[in-house]
Amino acid sequence: ELGACWLLVLMFSGIYLWWPRGKAAWKAVLTYPNSAQSRVNWRYLHSVTAIVLSLLTIVIVLTGITWSKYAGDNFRNMQNSLGQQAPRPPNDLRSTPLAEKSALSVQTIFDIAKAQVPAIRIQMTPPKGEEGVWRIENYDRNQPEKRFVLILDAYTGKSLFFSGWEQLPVLARATAIGIPLHRGEFGWWNQVLLLFVGISVIFSTISGYAMWLKRRNIGQISVPKIQY
Repeated sequence: ELGACWLLVLMFSGIYLWWPRGKAAWKAVLTYPNSAQSRVNWRYLHSVTAIVLSLLTIVIVLTGITWSKYAGDNFRNMQNSLGQQAPRPPNDLRSTPLAEKSALSVQTIFDIAKAQVPAIRIQMTPPKGEEGVWRIENYDRNQPEKRFVLILDAYTGKSLFFSGWEQLPVLARATAIGIPLHRGEFGWWNQVLLLFVGISVIFSTISGYAMWLKRRNIGQISVPKIQY
């Protein structure tokens, strides 16, 4: 989490340093210099590689931070204060035991649930205790538009609570998409994007050290003078 936050600082400060200003033209900063000074070439590769993937890198970092320990807690507090959290079942939901009827079977609950929810693999959590309820939700996370939570009475199969994609506010929808994107759960193309981001971050680190080595005073570990 600390590394991810510092990566954002490096990304934004790097974009600021790279951004053309004054008489500099976009063509000049985007064209490979092919300079006799290898440091200049390293600087180009260092900056352009990061800039090309900057938006994706920032998205990947932010989608991870939202469910981290400290920044994640702050994000969830912000969601709650803005009323953007996903609807949650009330804690007082209970099944109503019937003297003349036993609890419904797992298969019956499954059939009732499948008739009410989107076509997606489901996860069923059985009741705890005599008044417990069935909790059914989507098992797959790679189809966020089919995300849902359904609570059923264990004896009658009556729906006590339902929340689907239509009930999610904007930030909750963004999180529902962002977390599986961050985890590469949308398929091979998602994993390829993550691979490119990972490689670009590694290359930016290596190329940054390469520029420093070429600027430093030979034989000294010191901060080199600024070279334009």
